[in-house]
Amino acid sequence: MNADILIQRFQTLYELFPDFVCTLDLTGKIIDCNERAMNFFGYKKEEIIGRFCLEFIGSGYREKALAGLETVKKEGIGKGIDLVFIRKDGYNISWDCKKCKDCR
Repeated sequence: MNADILIQRFQTLYELFPDFVCTLDLTGKIIDCNERAMNFFGYKKEEIIGRFCLEFIGSGYREKALAGLETVKKEGIGKGIDLVFIRKDGYNISWDCKKCKDCR
């Protein structure tokens, strides 16, 4: 299978994923996001891309999120953590990972 087909399949899965997805570089900068992320946060794609991921996380949860990012860097995968996300309109959304089947 050639690389173009694999890339297209990945992009299709990325967009069809039932939750929001943001892809980060190793510094925590957002390099891509799916449509659900745009809807969840209330931003256009060009307003999300290039921003540091912690800008979307409540101040009381940023240390926890930063530690999670460090875990991903070291281990290649993160552990489920509870966070508070901040939407463009200022609304805070609690994310309870204990309810996510992948985080239990």
